[in-house]
Amino acid sequence: MKAKDYFNPDPKKPRTKDGLIVSRKVKALRDMRKGVTPLKNPDGSPSTHVLESGESGNKRRPYEVNPQVFPNNKGETWTDLRGKGNEAYYEAKKRGEVVGFKSAKRAEKFGYGKKWKEGQDKKDANEAYRKDKKAGKLYTQSEQFKADKQRIKQSRKKK
Repeated sequence: MKAKDYFNPDPKKPRTKDGLIVSRKVKALRDMRKGVTPLKNPDGSPSTHVLESGESGNKRRPYEVNPQVFPNNKGETWTDLRGKGNEAYYEAKKRGEVVGFKSAKRAEKFGYGKKWKEGQDKKDANEAYRKDKKAGKLYTQSEQFKADKQRIKQSRKKK
């Protein structure tokens, strides 16, 4: 890896690597939807980010977080790709809105909003995370995660 790959000409801006946001993630996520009219959810609550986390093929950052809703014309209309499989991931990748993580737990917490939300939204995100953790609903608590982690470990040994 060359030194220029690690050099960020503007240290206040997030650094990207292989199409992933890898530094100043909180700032990047907050700035990405600044000034847009929030999406009205079916329950009446507003959202600008509806995040999902998952595994990637990237060796250095095997976990990624990406939005599932996308504003058009500063939020006048929204493209909602919740539950549409990889469509949301590909749209986020195209827009440069995918955030990379080395740890599944950090990606999961980021997806809940524990790290980047502010005020009451952050308190609500923390409560939702604690509630789901207590109920055993987190991806990092699942058998699927344990199997994925074992598979990743085996693939690293082969190389």
